[in-house]
Amino acid sequence: MNTAKIMLGVIALSFLLLTSCSNKEIQAKYIEIPEIDSIKQIQLNSMRLDIEEQYSKEKLTSLVKDLEEAPPVNDAESKDLKRGEDYTPIGLIYKDGTKNMFYFFQKGDNWYLETEDGYFYEEAEFINDYCRNGGELNPKVVAGMPVENLKLVLELQKDFDETLDMRYFYVLGVRGNMKSQEISEEEAINFVEKDLWNDWALYRYALEQGYGFSDQKLELLIDEYVEDYTNSEKYSDYRQIYETAGITVEECFEKYKEYIRAHMIMQQVYNARQKEFRDGKDTVGEKVCNNLDEYYTTFVTEVIEPEMKEKEWNNFQEKLEEARTYYSERYSK
Repeated sequence: MNTAKIMLGVIALSFLLLTSCSNKEIQAKYIEIPEIDSIKQIQLNSMRLDIEEQYSKEKLTSLVKDLEEAPPVNDAESKDLKRGEDYTPIGLIYKDGTKNMFYFFQKGDNWYLETEDGYFYEEAEFINDYCRNGGELNPKVVAGMPVENLKLVLELQKDFDETLDMRYFYVLGVRGNMKSQEISEEEAINFVEKDLWNDWALYRYALEQGYGFSDQKLELLIDEYVEDYTNSEKYSDYRQIYETAGITVEECFEKYKEYIRAHMIMQQVYNARQKEFRDGKDTVGEKVCNNLDEYYTTFVTEVIEPEMKEKEWNNFQEKLEEARTYYSERYSK
């Protein structure tokens, strides 16, 4: 009799486990959003907006309705879904500091959204009514600078085999800012020396984190820069300056290549912070940041610069003194 009871118990337990697994496969739970009045901000990609002041409650109400009506994808189908790197986040930030993040992505012709706990929902093309992805902007290195600054660039390049040299940027920064910002030499020096330390710390941090930029990517990027630059309207103002200096645009960018590589490596630190913020992370230390710029700037000043000052300050000071001497001997008033 006891054996029979045990067997019945095992069968009953097995039935419950099977039933539980079966129910899990059909994910029938729709998204539930707390009261709209509890939402203080909305995040669209990496931009945060205050409700009512910057983003209407009517549009928020419409978004919440679309989120709550998105049909769940059952477990079997969701196994074939993966968000990947190409997605658009939307976040709801509440008055108590908590948040809900929703990640929208496209597979074929269909749009899906994924919640923070990994559940998928379909029919999510409504994302295009609220937020659209923007492409990354590759920074232009020379195009658009004042004519006098370009003359200085080409003059300096005669003294340097490549431009990833603090002396080069010290002179270019001080003389360029004196002209473009109409400030004194002392003001320009103070500005440039602070800027050089920021770049030094950021670059060394990026290298420590393992960021890099291959020769192949660099070559393709330079080709793109040269094409964009020579086809731009501003180039007609610059053509004679290059001819007078006896250097071609291609040669100029070739000298700039290691600077371009360094810039793209540093850009990856920004991209990483951007991804964190897009995904809902907004706190550095104990500071809660309201936008991407604040988040990135706080990360640089509170994390990168203190960490790198312990490791790199002496090296930086040595190179800075060389740059000061070079500038003083050739350009200082």
